[in-house]
Amino acid sequence: ASSAVASAAAPEPVVDLPEVPADAREAVLAEIMTILLPERHLLKHPIDDALSKDAFPVYLEELDGGKLLLLEEHVQLLSRYADRMDDQLRAGNLALARKGAALTASRRKLVAKTVAELLSKPLDYSVAEEVETDSKKRTWAKTEDELRKRWESNLKLQVLERVRQMEDILEARAKNKTPEDSVAAKALGTIPATFEGREEKARKDIATRYETRFTRLADMQSLEPAAQFINAMASALDPHTNYLPPSEKENFDIAITGQLEGIGAALGEQEHYVVVQELIPGGASWQQGKLGAGDLILAVAQEGQEPVDVTDMPLDKVVKMVRGPKGTIVTLTVKKPEGAIETISIKRDVIKIEATYARGAIIDRGGANDKVGYVYLSLIHI
Repeated sequence: ASSAVASAAAPEPVVDLPEVPADAREAVLAEIMTILLPERHLLKHPIDDALSKDAFPVYLEELDGGKLLLLEEHVQLLSRYADRMDDQLRAGNLALARKGAALTASRRKLVAKTVAELLSKPLDYSVAEEVETDSKKRTWAKTEDELRKRWESNLKLQVLERVRQMEDILEARAKNKTPEDSVAAKALGTIPATFEGREEKARKDIATRYETRFTRLADMQSLEPAAQFINAMASALDPHTNYLPPSEKENFDIAITGQLEGIGAALGEQEHYVVVQELIPGGASWQQGKLGAGDLILAVAQEGQEPVDVTDMPLDKVVKMVRGPKGTIVTLTVKKPEGAIETISIKRDVIKIEATYARGAIIDRGGANDKVGYVYLSLIHI
């Protein structure tokens, strides 16, 4: 009888889902959070089922905030863990984090194929339809076909917006209001004369953008699943408590201190490549004079080592490779805007970023006691 009672009281087993390998630091992070959240946070909220249930919707938002990857059935499977996040955190075994990461990774592969297929041929614009752009108002798609139609509608909207952008530039050119070398014109390149040509160009541009995005997202950091899980738990308490993985912590320190050791260049993403957006005045690259805004970085080599191809590599990984201690050499293989390939070696230095410094002023509005203090805190991350 006691055995029957124990069996009835046992928690329902959670359906098994594939999961990515655990990072060795996961258990340590979980242990630290079980101390910090209930004891050091202002609210001193216990880590319990109630916190888990509040954190789970936040976790789903981390996984698929746009509701463009997961189906309703996937959400239901993950929901079996909704009141167990606290148990996993205390046990130092964030199984939900690893299963959620594996599930979204597999879904991303399927969706990437769907997006590529939809954009490979002209879309049908003859049917009047509405597109819900607010993801919070969307429900989870119930079937693969429903999700495909959602993507098709979103892609139609994106293509038409890009076509309209081209048409606006053509109209402005006809009125001599937009020069050929304007930022918008350069971004769009040569604009075809017909709607069909513009539609095809828009589809190809957007297809390249999504292909790059999906490729970069597939290169997941090993600590990312745990970070998503922990941040969901922390954000359930308040929106300003966050765990910063090492790469984000480094960027945060740079933003606060206003200095770093590197080459003095702001980098961004451009299709399959990392691009030099601007040089920091006075920095190592600026003083050397060979690297320039618009250069595409093809490979990065540390001193005495072979170059590493960085095509389709996530931006934070490339940034980490380019940064380094003062006095060391990093060699970049770049493609210049005019098409030339060059190899540029740069000695790293301490770079000061004055734009990140806090600034303040006293605003006198004329009255005897009518002065206002103004403090500006930058959020720039280099």
